Amino acid sequence: MKKGIFLIICAMLFFGAVLPAQDALAGKDNNLRSQFKEIREKSSWPILGTDFDDIISPFGPRTSWDGGDFYFHRGLDISADEGASIIAVKKGVVYDIDEYYGGGGRTVILRHDFPGEAKFFGRDLKYYYTLYMHMSEFNQEMVDAFNRGEEVKIKKGQEIGKVGSTGNATGPHLHFELKVGSPWALSTQLYYPSSENYTGFDPAVNAMWFYEPLEKSTSLELIRKPKENKAAMLRICTSDDQPIANRVKFKIRNPKKKITIKKSNLNLNKRKGFDASSTEALGEADKSAPYVKVLDSALTSENFCFDVVVPKKFMDEYYTDKYKRIIDVYDIWGRKKRLKF
Repeated sequence: MKKGIFLIICAMLFFGAVLPAQDALAGKDNNLRSQFKEIREKSSWPILGTDFDDIISPFGPRTSWDGGDFYFHRGLDISADEGASIIAVKKGVVYDIDEYYGGGGRTVILRHDFPGEAKFFGRDLKYYYTLYMHMSEFNQEMVDAFNRGEEVKIKKGQEIGKVGSTGNATGPHLHFELKVGSPWALSTQLYYPSSENYTGFDPAVNAMWFYEPLEKSTSLELIRKPKENKAAMLRICTSDDQPIANRVKFKIRNPKKKITIKKSNLNLNKRKGFDASSTEALGEADKSAPYVKVLDSALTSENFCFDVVVPKKFMDEYYTDKYKRIIDVYDIWGRKKRLKF
């Protein structure tokens, strides 16, 4: 893999959170998976001359760029040479061009139509947006037309700019992001609740939804067995060239009584299992239930890995062999891997 020895760092991301009222709707009338099964047909990869193997930082929680606590990375970082061509993954129109989009540097945002009736958090969605950040330069013809106030239509595969390291980055790469329903992070939406861009949820989802999944590559390993007054820990690894693990369901069963005693659900696309008390707090895990523990070196030459900690307070007295503990890990396409311990 072309990981190199350097770490691409990026601190340009907005923070957002799911509002409590929307969280109640998180499981209702959501069909984005089926929408993107249609969208993913013949989607372009955003950098010419690169592929999945060049992903250097996936979607989801990761170690902070400054060595501090982890935060939620809302896109894919893809390594490429300075000046490599960045292309549109699907046809759309230019929504915005920004010389300095926060820490993202030179950024292009494209707006795309959903092929059908899309729903997320119970809301009807009309558009999805792709964001291309850290560019060294833009397609000048595109910029000139946009500045004239024209609606600039972009074809799939059309060059929109060049790879660079503008904004907060230590080397050339593309931060590629997918947002649904709104181009704005929730933190921005909350300032403008009457805007057409207001959805009430954090709109960034895993951009790997644009691509056909590889064969199942998720592995689960019990790192620390549950013991009295000890947290249990499990390691989840997926192929490093298609990191698409998304949802973790955990439950404790009483086999004799055939009942579920406790259960918990982590969901990266929906931010479920993270402290959503404010837009700033999303980068912190909710440690009252099973939570994600990010590894310092989460990405290897073969796998992307993170741990799930089952706190001792959540485990309570259910650590003995009398009870069955089950963890189901789903990828963004709904495929499941199970571990019983």
